[in-house]
Amino acid sequence: MRLSAAILAGAILTAAAPADTGRLAWPADYRASGLHYATVDQPLRKVIHRLYATATAVDAVRRGGPFPTGTRLIMEVHAARLDDRGRPLTDADGGFLTAGPVAVYVMRKGAGRGGTPALRQRRSGEWSYDAFDPGGRRAAGDVDGCVECHDLRRYDDFVFSRPRLERRLR
Repeated sequence: MRLSAAILAGAILTAAAPADTGRLAWPADYRASGLHYATVDQPLRKVIHRLYATATAVDAVRRGGPFPTGTRLIMEVHAARLDDRGRPLTDADGGFLTAGPVAVYVMRKGAGRGGTPALRQRRSGEWSYDAFDPGGRRAAGDVDGCVECHDLRRYDDFVFSRPRLERRLR
């Protein structure tokens, strides 16, 4: 009987506690409403990154200011189409041909997150990260690699691609 009471008490406390999982929503509209600002081939990983920015990000860059709360940046990852030797096939301009999308990563800036990277909290600085499959289902893996890598850009608001977005908007 004591065990049942302890389980019930734990369930009540768990239900009452706010859930801050750091999970982000699937950005269903990112292709239609966002700006595709760069395509980056990754030869070592044999993938293609297609980068999208929301209107909030675009407006911030046009004004020359920092990315505000609510900014979302999306990276759509495609596998490169490979030849029979495992080398990426290229188009007439030398860009990798896609074999299809394999993942979509989202980073969103949130107010008050601050601090240093916290892997268990899925964020760096004020940015949170999440991963989805191309159909919008949450990916089974984690985003620790995103957090660790973006920490390298802590001096630049944890964003690698802002210069590419600036060039695209010129």
